[in-house]
Amino acid sequence: MTAVRADPADSHEVSNVRATASTVPWRPGVLIVDDDSAIRRLASLMLKQYFNVYEAADGNEAIDLLDRLALPVLARHPIQVVLLDIMMPGVDGLKLCHRIKNEFGTKVIMCTAVVDGRIVQEAARNGADDYIAKPFSSATLLQKVAKQIRAMPELQSAGR
Repeated sequence: MTAVRADPADSHEVSNVRATASTVPWRPGVLIVDDDSAIRRLASLMLKQYFNVYEAADGNEAIDLLDRLALPVLARHPIQVVLLDIMMPGVDGLKLCHRIKNEFGTKVIMCTAVVDGRIVQEAARNGADDYIAKPFSSATLLQKVAKQIRAMPELQSAGR
């Protein structure tokens, strides 16, 4: 079973993403954290047309990457949204979400194959901004990432 599916009927959503990407004065970054390389690869293909995409296979790799990219000379962190799998070996996605929100303040979209209200609530308690259920369409993924980009405070204050 694949976690990503094409959905050409959602071309309206894709055009909304294109419009969002064109209003941001920099190219936003998205970090995909999933232990399944096929999901990382497919999600990356969907997102890279509009965003800088980074990948990590687990929580430790994600934190290392976020730390490395958080240079004091940069005005903003190059990653604005993290697409984070809940069930991963080592550090689970819920604990990692809490850490990312506390240390980096980055928007987090939880990604899960298990759609359970308790898990969604736990993700929200840990700071998740949204969630997406696997399998997901390219339009849904793009729409959810664009929504988080549009919600960034610096874009809100600029009236975008």
